[in-house]
Amino acid sequence: MGIIASFPDYLRKSIEALSIAAVKQIEDAPICEKARQLGLYTDYSEADNSWVSPKVISKELAHAYYQTAEAALNRVNFMAEKGLFSTQVLELEKEVYEDVYQDIPDNKIGPEAFDKLMRVAPIKAKEFYSRLVDEGIISEKDVHILI
Repeated sequence: MGIIASFPDYLRKSIEALSIAAVKQIEDAPICEKARQLGLYTDYSEADNSWVSPKVISKELAHAYYQTAEAALNRVNFMAEKGLFSTQVLELEKEVYEDVYQDIPDNKIGPEAFDKLMRVAPIKAKEFYSRLVDEGIISEKDVHILI
């Protein structure tokens, strides 16, 4: 759901908006992991230049992490319900994105590969979702929920 969910329809169709959504997804993963760890560990906060433990986390910060994690989990549940983790869909994803990922050796993204990924990912996402609709896996309405 992420950032695109709050955009008007005309922005949902733009490559720039899809690019913003792709970046948001990249940003969400560490936040969700941080939310998971909040109640478990003492951690160093570079932003605050101090140690943070579950006892000193503000309710507002914990709630913000929780909301971000909850939105991400809701999106994953929706994707699972639609069958987007099936072998058929994963093979389609591999086919669409294969030329993008072949330039990334051993899952290590350097600056050049990252720049390419940021340029190409929104275009490939549009192709991927179009193929999912064309093959009857999801509807146009589902695409707008997913992005």
